Amino acid sequence: MDIKNIIKRMMALIAIVVIATAAMAQTATPKQNDKGKWGIMDSNGKWVLKADYTAIEPMGGKYYRVQKDDKWGVYDNEGGKVLDCKYSTIYKAGEENMSFVAQEKDKPEKWVVVKWEKIRYSGSWKKKDLKEVSYKDLGDGITLLTGTIDNGFSVGEDRRYEPTGFLMKDNICISPVLSAVQLRGNFFLCMTFDVSRWETCSNCVYDLSTGELIAAYAQVVEKDSLIFFGGEYAITADGRLCKVGEVNQNVVMLAASDGKKGLLDLDANLVFPVEYDDIVDGKCGDFVFVGKDGMWGIYSYNNKLNTGLIYPAKECPFKVEKLDGPIVVTSKGKAGLLDIHGNEIVKCEYDTVYIGTISDRYMLKKTGNMSMYLTAEKKIVSLGNYDSFEYITGTTGYYRVSQNGKFGVLNESGTLVVPCKYSKIENAFITDGGDIDDGFHVWDMNGLVGIVRVINGQGKEILPCGSGYEIVEYEPYGIIVRKNGKQGCIKLNGAVFCKTAYDGHINGMKRVGFVKNSASSNDVTVDIYDYNGKFLSTVNVGNDYLDQRWFVQKYLM
Repeated sequence: MDIKNIIKRMMALIAIVVIATAAMAQTATPKQNDKGKWGIMDSNGKWVLKADYTAIEPMGGKYYRVQKDDKWGVYDNEGGKVLDCKYSTIYKAGEENMSFVAQEKDKPEKWVVVKWEKIRYSGSWKKKDLKEVSYKDLGDGITLLTGTIDNGFSVGEDRRYEPTGFLMKDNICISPVLSAVQLRGNFFLCMTFDVSRWETCSNCVYDLSTGELIAAYAQVVEKDSLIFFGGEYAITADGRLCKVGEVNQNVVMLAASDGKKGLLDLDANLVFPVEYDDIVDGKCGDFVFVGKDGMWGIYSYNNKLNTGLIYPAKECPFKVEKLDGPIVVTSKGKAGLLDIHGNEIVKCEYDTVYIGTISDRYMLKKTGNMSMYLTAEKKIVSLGNYDSFEYITGTTGYYRVSQNGKFGVLNESGTLVVPCKYSKIENAFITDGGDIDDGFHVWDMNGLVGIVRVINGQGKEILPCGSGYEIVEYEPYGIIVRKNGKQGCIKLNGAVFCKTAYDGHINGMKRVGFVKNSASSNDVTVDIYDYNGKFLSTVNVGNDYLDQRWFVQKYLM
């Protein structure tokens, strides 16, 4: 064969591959012609299945049910052919080696199993009869068809006839089912045959509406109108499937596929039926909140409080942070307070409700006006008008407030401990990452930083803005500051620990050393102070200063 013929054949082969690939890439969908007949058309507008059918229905993947003259067949979109359009009913029975169960139109007692076993090159169908057929009407259009299929020659004669069965409804078919009992609705407890092991598998729960296997080897228990199985599923009295999941350590939630929820105790007793829009853990003690139609109720596992719906609030769930309440709630965008019995103690008319760090106080904000609810006295105390109000993170019960663009600090007793005169206020913190509970960084209008602490109930500038000090770091004994390049220390009450005359400092367990002449390795001295700021001694260390571990162990322990 010469080179020209070889090239011609190669080009022809490439053309065939390209055409085949293009054909596979085209999408085909059922279409109706102007006479009302159905066929299948590709994306180029070409009929790949002539419009000669009264109905075409998808069966998943590349298969369609097609009807002609009141009889049904199967169209294989990949193979481009129709399988025997002569059956009264066809059920899809499997994806692998595509199989169908079909009933002949004129012989209702005759059932056949048609399996698509795609033979290489030919793509032909294999049809196998179901032998020793028996069928049982399980009601509501549900049929169980059982029998055996002749597999042909087998080394072991016991494996020649494969036991099988089909549970069928609305063109859904589950196989191989040897026996089936309806649990409730579309859910059936089946015994199936495992071909790979050649053995039966009992207690498999199937959803006949989808053909899905929900649980295998499932123990079935019925209680309080619920059927439990598989350890994580339950079926309601009206036939809905629910997932069983934990809410907290005391109660369990039922979640149905339609979004509705119910509640169980740990003994699987039904506390709330599966008809609620939401069920949320209260994140404190044993509180659980149940919501329905914009109404919310409170359930306590220990006390069983308010199992009914008690409060109109679509923005809930409520917020509970203390076992004894009150409970922060919202309704129509406004916040208020309930007691743990669901009684309204502060009406929902506030913009924000803050839970105080002091156990019996709640901060209330409404259009700039700040109030405080005292739980012991059961009264609201006005704190004044502020433009803004927010808790200062890291502090114990202090709030940043503002008036006319200037910031101050309010405590939980309602006292303005730091006047509204600063451009900015933030929490102060010590070197190890902890917060100074009652200390704040403050800035003046020129952007210069200072430090304010609350001492004896009133804010005091222990480091004024514009003092010229640079804050180096916080230590448990005081604030390390720098001025003109030299370090010193100020106590947390504002008193001078030591003047800014040092090149650096060394922390010990009970004492601190401030270093002089660190640039000269032969003339280094360290002034030693205790943590109260008392000067103890001066040590001339010379070169030994370079070994700080030795120095700490000898002088600062």
